Amino acid sequence: MSPITPAVVTVILAAAYFGYRAINAHADEAEAKSAVVKHRKTLTEAKEKAAKGDPAAMALIGLAYHAGAGVKQNFREAYFWLLAAQKCGAQEAEGKSIEACINESGRMLVEAERNDVEQRVESWAPGPGTTDGIVLKDDPAPAAAR
Repeated sequence: MSPITPAVVTVILAAAYFGYRAINAHADEAEAKSAVVKHRKTLTEAKEKAAKGDPAAMALIGLAYHAGAGVKQNFREAYFWLLAAQKCGAQEAEGKSIEACINESGRMLVEAERNDVEQRVESWAPGPGTTDGIVLKDDPAPAAAR
């Protein structure tokens, strides 16, 4: 039986370390994929509910746009959906007051952009097709956007 030299120990530890990292990386990747699938399902459901006038779903969409979570980050759309949620009766979004969320998104826009979005919200009403412009990450762009 050959003696265990420092070089052998180093090789064993390196193999264990990189094997551990590979297992963890795989687990992290699987967890991340699971979170993306769950998030996409939540946003898909929110799109359907928002079209039917659900203010909580509208607020969720607004927060998703603000954070760029599941959709491309877009402060105009965040501001729009949060204002629409407020118009339909939302009082809060994810534990924060809807007003605080609106102000946070609104600060990211110049006055002309805020005015434009506010006019859009005034003339907007929930209904079929009103959420068609929401494109989740990795979804193909709608025909009008191509």
